[in-house]
Amino acid sequence: MKNIKRLVVVNACFLVLPSYILHFFLRVEINLLFGAIGLFCLLISLHESRWRVTRGVSKLTLCLFGFGVVGTALSGVFSQVLMAVSLSISFVVTSCGWNLLTDQRSLRYIILLTFLLIFGAVVGFVYAFSGGAPLAVIDLFGRDSFFYLTTFTNAVTGNLIRAAGIFDEPGALAMFIVLVVALNEALGVNTKWSAILLFSGLITGSFALFIIFILYVILKSKPNNILLVCFFLGLVGAAIAIDDRASTFAEEFFFKRVEVVDGRLAGDNRTHQVESFFELVDWDMTLKGQKVTKVVYEDVDQSSNPLSIYFGYGAVIWIPYASVLVWLLYCAIFYRSHLRFPALATLMVLAQRPYLYSLYWSMMIALVLITIYRVQITGVLQIRRI
Repeated sequence: MKNIKRLVVVNACFLVLPSYILHFFLRVEINLLFGAIGLFCLLISLHESRWRVTRGVSKLTLCLFGFGVVGTALSGVFSQVLMAVSLSISFVVTSCGWNLLTDQRSLRYIILLTFLLIFGAVVGFVYAFSGGAPLAVIDLFGRDSFFYLTTFTNAVTGNLIRAAGIFDEPGALAMFIVLVVALNEALGVNTKWSAILLFSGLITGSFALFIIFILYVILKSKPNNILLVCFFLGLVGAAIAIDDRASTFAEEFFFKRVEVVDGRLAGDNRTHQVESFFELVDWDMTLKGQKVTKVVYEDVDQSSNPLSIYFGYGAVIWIPYASVLVWLLYCAIFYRSHLRFPALATLMVLAQRPYLYSLYWSMMIALVLITIYRVQITGVLQIRRI
């Protein structure tokens, strides 16, 4: 019975809810799917914890609900309350079901699932690079997503693709990998898997993941290993400089987005979004958010920066998200040494992908946050060999 409960909760958090492609083929709206799966997982988790919720989580959910109520009162719509409720469900599920989600079998399955996604990304990349054509095309959220043998992607340049796995874009697969690594590191599992996952995850072409990988090497490696990594990177750099084909590949796959154009990085749209936010923000947006006011701004993208929630739903419901970022920064500086990288990596992910309230991602994110806090407070380091 416990194995069944474990499979249900783990698959809900790490496979069913985050998988945009699965939702497309199921033809189920995410709000209905989260409602059904969230309620089922909530019952399983509460049963696992003998129907007890810790005082800390109770206070957290009450506080979230308060922000949701105030936000809804100011905006006149129920969006903010629903956001608070959905995030509260995620925190209760991952807190009460923490032992199910973080035991040896669960972690083995999560890491295996991540490796399978990366393996599919590598196979699809090689297939496309060798001239293979997409086997299918689907309309995913208004954008074409191409199926290359074992992976989907919406980022195609000639024969070069940035694999997205079962997600809507390559950055989402990179985010999935980082969250799994953060969980792995926080729990003190054999860290060699973290390095392998981050390195092999570079197949996504995510520059953010590349930065996080470099940070991992700096923060987690011994001096001798750092020297070896630097030597390896030097060899790769020399190969790129000498071989024209390798140079073209590296430029298109990674470095084209870090070219300086008109005084800014070509791939840096987050800074522009923040600058644009401060040009647009007003009192009405602060109280209600653009989703409520429905003011249309032409050619304005506010989807992926630390102020996106503020822009869309107002300042009140943004406060819990901002508090999480501040807390993660505090963790990265003052928490136990092995928790600093998970906190910093999660902070970097949430700053560029503010998905704290996302029905797709909130359970995964909540699990990482709960784990960092729980390990710090209890001092229990779950060292398992997988």
